[in-house]
Amino acid sequence: MPAGTTCDLFGVTVTGSVIVQPGAIFGAFNSTIDGSVLFNGSGGVSGLCGSTVKGGVTVENLTSNHSVTLGSDEAPRFGFTCSGDHIAGPVTVTNNAGQVEIVGSTVYLAGNSGTGVDSSDGSVGIEGDTFHSNLICFGNNPAPANDDPTTMPNTVQGQAVGQCAALGASAPTG
Repeated sequence: MPAGTTCDLFGVTVTGSVIVQPGAIFGAFNSTIDGSVLFNGSGGVSGLCGSTVKGGVTVENLTSNHSVTLGSDEAPRFGFTCSGDHIAGPVTVTNNAGQVEIVGSTVYLAGNSGTGVDSSDGSVGIEGDTFHSNLICFGNNPAPANDDPTTMPNTVQGQAVGQCAALGASAPTG
């Protein structure tokens, strides 16, 4: 998607991958993306809502006034709720000053900064999520946070490492 454009998908299937260029806004609602999704400095509020991504998701280079939401229970631009996302591949979130809310499989968080939407949160909020592999975080300022661990705990089936060590309870095995 070129800079300055907006694309919202509702209940469609994309054959291939989606690349959201700096300044573009993208939303996929109850949709399927057969490839991966790259949010590269995307503009405004972008994200996935009740969607399936058969590849991985990368969020990078967000500026402080932009945000990306993956697997949220709400669609902030439209004011309605939705189910979480299924992301089959790794989720990588790097070098962001904007707010990122995530759920996914293997997650790698590094070099993010900012205050997030809520000053009690870190720049990356990790709440009520199940990670089917590892949750790896380092070099984020502030560190990723869960501002409601009692009612929205995380489950990590692999290892929670670095700054995210306290954000995931190990899942039972066997």
